[in-house]
Amino acid sequence: MKSSPIFIIGSERSGTNIFRTLLSNHSNLGGPTSPQLLNSLLPYERYYGDVNESKNNRLLKDHLHEIVNHRFSDWNIEFEEIEKLNESSLISFIDRLYNIKAREIGASRYVAKEVNTHNYFYRIKKELPSAKFLYIVRDPREQVASCKRTPLQFQHPYDAIIHWNKVQNACIDLLFGNPDSVYLIKYEELIENVEKVMTNVLTFLNEDIESNCFENTNSNTNTEWNSLWENLSRPVSNNTNKHKKYLSEAEVNMIETISESTMIELNYLPYSQRDWNNSIYKKLGRIYTKKLMKSKVNSIKGIELIKDRMQLTKKIRADIKNNYFSYVCHK
Repeated sequence: MKSSPIFIIGSERSGTNIFRTLLSNHSNLGGPTSPQLLNSLLPYERYYGDVNESKNNRLLKDHLHEIVNHRFSDWNIEFEEIEKLNESSLISFIDRLYNIKAREIGASRYVAKEVNTHNYFYRIKKELPSAKFLYIVRDPREQVASCKRTPLQFQHPYDAIIHWNKVQNACIDLLFGNPDSVYLIKYEELIENVEKVMTNVLTFLNEDIESNCFENTNSNTNTEWNSLWENLSRPVSNNTNKHKKYLSEAEVNMIETISESTMIELNYLPYSQRDWNNSIYKKLGRIYTKKLMKSKVNSIKGIELIKDRMQLTKKIRADIKNNYFSYVCHK
């Protein structure tokens, strides 16, 4: 019987990568570095047209080959192996590729940690009904502080907390409506008692309990070039309540004002006045701060490779649309 896939959902900087690494220590689970196939291609899938047609099929396979073998993920899958695939949808192609990579690293079941997977939950469940989703959440104050220290995705705490609030509300809805498919993990509980939390997770996944999942011993070569993943090379340790070192009182007030109800629902208790208001002066201040922070982005370890990966996605999306409109115009 085909093993059910596992998808990690939640927002970036919430412990998703270290969680993926812990799961990958299990003898039956393989969690390769994600090539971000879902978010790169699914929003543009309609432009491929019918992937059973040879031209569209070849274009999709070319794109999949380019993405998975970019050094960002470096799956090293030969095109001949992708050429053999005979799938009827993008989701099924992605599922097959993850299964190929999982088998290559000695696992029978894959763990996928892709950006914005929660947006594609129902599409995935429709085509992969046995899929399980692990929803990991982190205290928004700690997550925003982490984003502030490494401002790759968000150059201001305001943008980071708006994103956190949006993602958590979407994931809470999925958790509420699909309790058999979605399981909640709190980052703080994971690092405080990794054995207990990982035991519960493996039980939810119907996997044997293995002590290797209680320690961060898995090597990850991406830590050599990606400063965002440096924690993957360290033991699991408690790093909560650090936000006071990196966030001002005004920033904490802003975070808690915007996300108060979501925080309380997730049992993160606010402590500020929660009386922040989004004045025109604060909007202008954010614009100024973002300009300052952009210079810091260029100093992030591995940023050139990350930018190159983003350019590849941009090029592929343009190829997809050009192929579609060229076909439509010559019909």
